[in-house]
Amino acid sequence: MGKNPGEHALPNVDERRGWTYMDPVREGGDFRLVLRTALAEAWNAADWLEGSSDEKKPLEDKDDDTGAPSRKKGLGDGLRKLVHIHMHDFSDVEGYDERELRYGSERGGAVLPRLRLKKKKKQGGELRGRALASHPWLGRLFPKVISFDEESDGRKFVFAGWRPDAVHVLSQVLGTSFKFRLEDLSHFATHGDHVLHLLDHLDSGPCIEQDTILYVPSADPSFPFKFVALGQSRNDSYAVFVAALDKIFHQAESVDAFLDRFYSQVKLGFERFGPACATPEFQEVELRLWTLVSFAATRLQILVAQIAKSTDGPQIRSLLKEARALHAALDSAANLPSELMAFYRTHFNIPFAKLFEHSLTGIDEIAKTIDCKVKERPRDIEALTELITRFRRIEPKDPIENLEYLEATLTAAYRKSDPPEREKRTWVRRYNELIFTGTDKFDQRRYRSTKAP
Repeated sequence: MGKNPGEHALPNVDERRGWTYMDPVREGGDFRLVLRTALAEAWNAADWLEGSSDEKKPLEDKDDDTGAPSRKKGLGDGLRKLVHIHMHDFSDVEGYDERELRYGSERGGAVLPRLRLKKKKKQGGELRGRALASHPWLGRLFPKVISFDEESDGRKFVFAGWRPDAVHVLSQVLGTSFKFRLEDLSHFATHGDHVLHLLDHLDSGPCIEQDTILYVPSADPSFPFKFVALGQSRNDSYAVFVAALDKIFHQAESVDAFLDRFYSQVKLGFERFGPACATPEFQEVELRLWTLVSFAATRLQILVAQIAKSTDGPQIRSLLKEARALHAALDSAANLPSELMAFYRTHFNIPFAKLFEHSLTGIDEIAKTIDCKVKERPRDIEALTELITRFRRIEPKDPIENLEYLEATLTAAYRKSDPPEREKRTWVRRYNELIFTGTDKFDQRRYRSTKAP
C-alpha cells in the first residue's frame, strides 16, 4: 500500500506495519497518524458512500464486514460500529461494562450470555455529548478518527495523533530488549480488560492485533496503550490480549528498579515542603511509604502472571479486580505530595511541622484499600539502617525527566545498543539547597514547632 506525498514514515515504526504520519494542517496544530488496512478487493468509495440512482438499495447484510464489501455495501455493520467508537460517539454502548466478560475457557462455550448492543433512540448532539462525558476512559483508550477514505488497495484511517517520535507500535517494542515500566503492566491488564468489554458488547469479532496497539508512554503516561480496533485479525481479541500481556510481563522492569524510580519522583514532591521533610519524624513516613509501594508492586507482578496463565474465568475476573485496586493505591501514593501541598495552600494556619502526621494518615488510608499492614516490618536495626541509607542515596527526579530517559532507553533498544548515560537536567527544579541551607523562599512561621517551649 502506497502513501501520499504529504505523509512521512514514523521515526520508530517500520512502515510495513501500516503506520505513517502527516504534518499539522496549520502551524501549532496536532500531527495526524495514518493507518492503512488491506482489502481483499477494491471498490469505489463514492459509490458505497452515496449510492447510484439507477440501482435499488441493497438489502441489509447481517454479516459484519467479514469479507470485502460489495460495491454498495461500504462499511459493514461491525466495522461501522467500531468507526463510531473511534469517532468518540459512545451513545450506543451504554451499560457495556455492567455484565461479566467471558475469560479463559469460557470463550469456547456458552457459559455466560453474550452482551448485546442496546438499541437507543438518538437525540442529536446532546446525547452524544453526554455519552462522551460518561465514558472518559474510552476517549483515551481509542485514538480519535479524524477522517477515513478508501484507496485502490485498502482503507485509510486518519487519527488525531502525537509528536512522531513519541509513537511506538507494541509489536515492534516487544521485539526489542526494552523493559516496560511496572505500571505499564498494570495499565495493559486493566485497560485491555476495559477494551475487551466494549468489543464483546459490540460483538465485533477479531479486530485487534499487536500491530494496531500503540505505545505512547511519554505522550500519555496514565494511558500509555492506545487500541485501534479497525483492522481484520485472524486471532480472537482475547487471545491477542493475553499473548501481549504475557510478553509485557516478561519484559517489565524489576520491583527494585520500579521502587527506585517511583520513590525518586515522590521524594521530589515532598522536597517542595523544604525542611519539613528532613526531620527525624519524617523517616517513619518514608518507611511506611516504602512498605506500601513494595507490597503493591510485588503483588501486582504476581497477579498479572496469574492472569496470563489462568484459564479460569471467575479467577481472572477476581484477579483483575484486585489489580485495579493495587494500581489505584500506587496512583494515590504518587499523588500524595501534591494533595498535601494543595491542602497546605488552603490552610495557612497549619505549620509544616504537621507534615509527617498528615502524610502518615494519608498512607494509612491508602494501605487499607489493599490490606497492606504498613506498620508491620522487621525491627532489625541493621536492616532499617540499610533501608534508610538507600532512601538517602536515591536522587529526586521529576516525572518528565524519567519519561525523557524512558524514550532514550527505548530508542537505544531499537538500535540494540546500551542505554545512554543519564544526565542531570538543569531545567528540573531541585530543592536540596532549601533543605540543607535554610528557608529563604519559605515562610519561616510555618516551621515553628506546635509544642510550647
